Amino acid sequence: MIDENKIKEIKEKIANAVLPDKIILFGSYALGTQTIDSDIDLVVIANEKGSQHQKNIKVKRLFPGRDFSLDVFVFTSDEEKKYGMIRGTILNTAITTGKVLYERSQSCPTILLSK
Repeated sequence: MIDENKIKEIKEKIANAVLPDKIILFGSYALGTQTIDSDIDLVVIANEKGSQHQKNIKVKRLFPGRDFSLDVFVFTSDEEKKYGMIRGTILNTAITTGKVLYERSQSCPTILLSK
């Protein structure tokens, strides 16, 4: 299983490389029901260019040779607004049941907040 320190490392690596607006942990690790076979599920809100697949792969490539399973879904802030409240979507699941690990400060965009 992945411990909190490893999740913090993952969050920091993504935050430094992608400069996202938000990182949300969801799924079993957010709910505290993880098992040895659980993967880490993350939604990253960042205004990255490219297809959904390209954006997801870009983040996964930050962790070559990883010894854990990682599912990453990268969405733009516009997509978050558009799809975040639609039940049954990954975004809605992350928003309603997940845990915000990181959020960029809205009042001062150069300051990054880690939770």
